[in-house]
Amino acid sequence: MAAFWPTIATRCADGMRMLTHAAVDFVYPPACPFCGREAQQSRRSARFDPELCLDCRDRIAPPIEPACHRCGAPVGPHLDTSSGCIHCRTDRFHFDRVFCLGVYDAALKTACLRAKNAGGQPLAAAVAGLLWEYQHDALESEQIDLVVAVPRHWTRRIGTRPNAAETLAEALARRLQVEFGRHILAKVRRTSPQSKLRPYQRRSNLRRAFRVRQPDAIKGATVLLVDDILTTGTTANEVSRVLRKIGADRVIVAVPARGIGR
Repeated sequence: MAAFWPTIATRCADGMRMLTHAAVDFVYPPACPFCGREAQQSRRSARFDPELCLDCRDRIAPPIEPACHRCGAPVGPHLDTSSGCIHCRTDRFHFDRVFCLGVYDAALKTACLRAKNAGGQPLAAAVAGLLWEYQHDALESEQIDLVVAVPRHWTRRIGTRPNAAETLAEALARRLQVEFGRHILAKVRRTSPQSKLRPYQRRSNLRRAFRVRQPDAIKGATVLLVDDILTTGTTANEVSRVLRKIGADRVIVAVPARGIGR
């Protein structure tokens, strides 16, 4: 009987939040965080995360093309990509697979860039919601134990733009109903931006740049590693290597966008 009361309390709290937000939405209709227009939302969850309007959903993430199981790049239909595709077949990854919304281009590219700006957290959360909507069955099947974000060096966190990866990771952790390990990973060495380096420079640029602060939280876990974009996979691969070395059982990567090209 005692266990019954927390369930009732949780449902009552969710009901009160829904009523409160319904009242707020009636006075101040929710706006799409991408275009700013009133969002034509068909539903409101108990989480009340920002949502994209129907037009922007279609612009940012049109119907998903067949994607490589290993790196998330778009591929032709009916291809077995369990061993990789033309984009990743020669790469050695420490992560198991990649989930994404689509290619880093057009409206999805714009959304990723704007999510990094000041005030971009609602857009990042809405993009995470869209990723969850499209991939939730597959993500749930991975039996994730913990969600972490690719961290930034502490010097880049002072008076700068928010970390979009953290916003994405937190939103996905809520939906998976697992812990978001905000402080488990740290970037201990400041590095040059990967996007400004040649492919052969990227691996050495990140060497010994990441550290696990709480090893016990990682050991034996299936970890969802979240970033805002994956291009060559160097950053995700280096963080995954560190996680696996500490004792993570598996590492799954989730990003809104998969950049194509080196």
